[in-house]
Amino acid sequence: MKKANDICSLISDEFSANSYSENLINAVCSLYRYMKLNRWTGACHASSAVLYVVLRELGYKPRLCIGEVYGKHLYFDHSWIELDGKVIDLAISMTLFHHMAVTGPVILDKDVVSGKKTAVRYGVPGRGIEEGCSVMMNTPFTLYMDLNSSQNDHLWDIVSIILDKKIDIDRLSIKYRNVQRELVRI
Repeated sequence: MKKANDICSLISDEFSANSYSENLINAVCSLYRYMKLNRWTGACHASSAVLYVVLRELGYKPRLCIGEVYGKHLYFDHSWIELDGKVIDLAISMTLFHHMAVTGPVILDKDVVSGKKTAVRYGVPGRGIEEGCSVMMNTPFTLYMDLNSSQNDHLWDIVSIILDKKIDIDRLSIKYRNVQRELVRI
């Protein structure tokens, strides 16, 4: 198993090869390190929400996606980010399935560990969206950010950690109050 810093080097290489900024690279690596340090398994909804806000605050226009994915012979509900039409998915490497990695972190459609296009299929029709995912889709974004405390920090606190600066939570709550996860079905 590769260490977080080794994975961050691979993440950095992929973003750099596609001409993304150092700020974006640092933010994604910081989130990945946070997830590893805090054993943030099964945190696809939380990590994608945090990454969505972070990327928006850095001036990018990500999509916050939710749907079914297929990988390792399993269909499961999942959340991820799309940036410039390509998947960014750190949580896929830290699933609830006995902490099994379905793949390495996916950066711009590529499994950075294998160096190949990810074999995971996003937005596929499988068993249908389950109740837990349906609830997630219908929970107002800022309420989710305010109340999610399944980890040591609330999600706004994690945004602040990843951006490495104090944030105005009230301002961000207003700014992101109309955000909704986009159901992806291919």
